[in-house]
Amino acid sequence: SKLQHDTKPKVLTRRDSASSVDLAWLESTWNAVRRSSHTALGVDRTSVAPQRFATAVFRVVYCAIAVACAWRWFHGTQFWPRAVGGQGSTRHCWDLKGAVGMDEDFDKANFFLKWYFWMQASYHFHSLAFHIWTMILWSRSNRFSLLVQVRSLLQHGMALLLIACAHAFASTRRLGAIGSFALDASSLGLHLLQMALNCEYVPPFWTLWLHRVVVIPIFVYARFYVWPFVVWRSAVVESRDWLQSMEQTLFPFVAQAMMTLFHLLTLTLLGLNVVLLKRLIRHPHLQRVLKGNKMRKEIDWD
Repeated sequence: SKLQHDTKPKVLTRRDSASSVDLAWLESTWNAVRRSSHTALGVDRTSVAPQRFATAVFRVVYCAIAVACAWRWFHGTQFWPRAVGGQGSTRHCWDLKGAVGMDEDFDKANFFLKWYFWMQASYHFHSLAFHIWTMILWSRSNRFSLLVQVRSLLQHGMALLLIACAHAFASTRRLGAIGSFALDASSLGLHLLQMALNCEYVPPFWTLWLHRVVVIPIFVYARFYVWPFVVWRSAVVESRDWLQSMEQTLFPFVAQAMMTLFHLLTLTLLGLNVVLLKRLIRHPHLQRVLKGNKMRKEIDWD
């Protein structure tokens, strides 16, 4: 009967048996590779340290490539200022030798500038999509923090908006490259610190040294000196002739609209940086690492 036919045990063929063996072998191999990788890197499999360590490695690689490319391509140009290791001045960003336009190449730097901005946009778009996907998948998890995800979404979304606005014109493209270079340099230190905090092989002394001697000084210099006193000042003071020419070329009030948007984005960025600096100085993970090291020393002493 039909019922008997449905309840009849299924006989595995040689092909089905081979497939199940292949899947089991792949799963066991992957687990073995993952365990050996965690052991080699000195990370704890029982915590979220492996995920944080892997994310930090990816971001360190990106920031290092972005900083190296920007330095290689632009440090010898006229618009690269001394504040970021160049010999030029930001006033050359607003060169009026050619007409005010979107693609004026008055210093032969447009080719590399386009590649640099595409690199920046792809990274922030990837990070934005990653955080959105994380919010969807882990919204019910005990480890999910809505505040952290919203802050990250705001940072990457604002970065994409700044990149799009800066890329619109040749002059703003050059000034935007200076600001992006400063942010990437400070982010490189932040992600190196994240790697050190989530790797057991890094002694707490070197983690503390990296935090106080490298990360905080670069963060303060790049985000509280280069952005407001180099990038923002140039956009306000040195761009007046360029803005007037743009209004004559396009339409009235376009300069005022652009400057208002730039001021709002920059103030928002500075506000986020203040929050990040406060959290960086009192880094909770760093405090736990130092506390754990102190307890281990007391145990060893006893």
